[in-house]
Amino acid sequence: MTDTVPPSFLEDAISKQPAMELLQKLGWKYLRPEEAVRLRGGRRSAVLLDGVLEEQLRKLNRVRYKGEEYAFSEGNIQTALMALRDIGFDGVLRPDHVPTVEGDSNANAGYSSFGRLYAIGYIRGLREAVYAE
Repeated sequence: MTDTVPPSFLEDAISKQPAMELLQKLGWKYLRPEEAVRLRGGRRSAVLLDGVLEEQLRKLNRVRYKGEEYAFSEGNIQTALMALRDIGFDGVLRPDHVPTVEGDSNANAGYSSFGRLYAIGYIRGLREAVYAE
């Protein structure tokens, strides 16, 4: 008799880990959580790794003018950073696969009404924290 290990249906096993492995094979560098926080200047709410992004903007971007190529100026880099930080999103927010909250039915797990309200509030709080800095 052979022992068979049942497949895992946890999101980490079927989605996150394979994605991480693929991105690393494509040349992306994995950052440990504490390293990512350090690169965010200690601000967990910061989405961009400003230092890494600035370095890459300098390294990869050029401006062509009258047949000549020029490196991005400091002004170009700062303008790009501001544009990426201040997107001013005011669209529709539709959370999916929300938590089941005590008192709510788990009959349709991942789509409960109370859980949806909780998720919207949570996402709005995250957004406010990001734009507060």
